[in-house]
Order: sequence, then C-alpha cells, then structure tokens
Amino acid sequence: MHMEQAGNISLVERQGAGLMLSRLDLNRLKISSTLEKLVADQSYRDNMLRLKQLQDPINGAARAAGEIMRFLSDDQPR
Repeated sequence: MHMEQAGNISLVERQGAGLMLSRLDLNRLKISSTLEKLVADQSYRDNMLRLKQLQDPINGAARAAGEIMRFLSDDQPR
C-alpha cells in the first residue's frame, strides 16, 4: 500500500467512517467481523454520509481531469 493510501484510510478511520485492516488482518474471520461491525454500528454510516456530503461539491476526479486537460492544452511553453 502506498503511503498516500494509508494516510487516506487513516483519515477515514479517525473520522469514524471506516476501519483500517493491516495485511496481517486479511483473513476471513477478521474481514467478516470488521464488516459486521461497520454494518451494525450506525455511527459508521452516519459519519460516512457526513464525509460524502463534504466531498460531493468538490468533485475531485472531474476537477483533477479538468486541470490535467487544461495543462495539456495550454499553448504556453513548458
């Protein structure tokens, strides 16, 4: 896992919207119990929806693609 991915997962976990599993936790029992916890505890869903509402207006993927296209179509010398 890249450091940025670990950082993003850590942020989601700190916000109470998810849980991070280490590579050592990637077994059927741990994954199953973690999924059960996420589904059973309403606070994870509420926090995920709160983060989604914050992210939706940003539209990160479309914005990043637009910036890349603008950069590539710029006639300025690089």
